[in-house]
Amino acid sequence: MWRVCVFVLALTACAAPPSVERFRDTDVTLAGSTRFEPQAFAGKWVVRAQFDGAVQPKTVSFSYDGAQTRMQTQSQTKSLQWQGPLERFGRMRLKSGAQEMDVVVLWVDEGFRTASIGTPDGSFGWIIDRAARGGADRIKAAGEILAFNGYDVTRLNVTP
Repeated sequence: MWRVCVFVLALTACAAPPSVERFRDTDVTLAGSTRFEPQAFAGKWVVRAQFDGAVQPKTVSFSYDGAQTRMQTQSQTKSLQWQGPLERFGRMRLKSGAQEMDVVVLWVDEGFRTASIGTPDGSFGWIIDRAARGGADRIKAAGEILAFNGYDVTRLNVTP
């Protein structure tokens, strides 16, 4: 009997960790925005649409001090601080405790009012805006950019 228990324990130890849900086709090239400017992007944003992923804030704030990018996410129940280096075209490698993720600004409108951001692995994607309402044309354009970058926008939850 003990041999069966050892065998079962060995099998469960080799089992793959639970998978993270993906919302984009990772075979599609992910393109960061050439329009990205850290100072113009800084400040508070409202999450207007997102996928059901691990990071689901109501608001997000960005800041940049010349060396590090900081992202603070705020949901109804918790606030998380993320920070890390800023790379070209709005690519950020951010950490919060043991969690780490690459975040890419895919698109931002000319006035830095609306943006599409996501992760290369497709674990999350957001449409963010400076305001909780309005800008329907920009929100639509941000969704089209997510689709262009391989996201399944039929699974996108739009905030009413």
